[in-house]
Amino acid sequence: MIRHDVVIYVDGAALPSNPGRGGAGVVLLHIDTNGVQHKRCFGRYLGENVTNNVAEIHSAIEALAALKYPCNVTLFSDAQYVVKTMTDGWRRNTNHHLWNYLDDLAGKHNVTWRWVKGHAGDEYNELAHRYAEEAAKTMEDVNDALE
Repeated sequence: MIRHDVVIYVDGAALPSNPGRGGAGVVLLHIDTNGVQHKRCFGRYLGENVTNNVAEIHSAIEALAALKYPCNVTLFSDAQYVVKTMTDGWRRNTNHHLWNYLDDLAGKHNVTWRWVKGHAGDEYNELAHRYAEEAAKTMEDVNDALE
């Protein structure tokens, strides 16, 4: 049973170059039955020698794994690699274990995948980017700390 409508923004980072230290950034938005918006933001450190594409997939995985109940999800990513693979059948030539895990997580929810242009001023895309980069820079997970 679907319990909530959730909007999610995700972004991945590989620093200082690609591949590099990986970070996944997530912004979760939910409006409760009283009309109050709740926001949870976090970044996950993904380790060394991580490609940007792997970080982008991980950001969607981290976001969906954070949901406790089946939800209607609108997930925004600036990675066409992720959005087009999930919606338009782009070939999965690598990272099969990650794609399979993402498929499993997405199957627990009603997910609508949306592309958003990166670094174009979208507030929540920029925030997800900041969390991804901060996790990669500090080599630590970051929770609700960058606002």
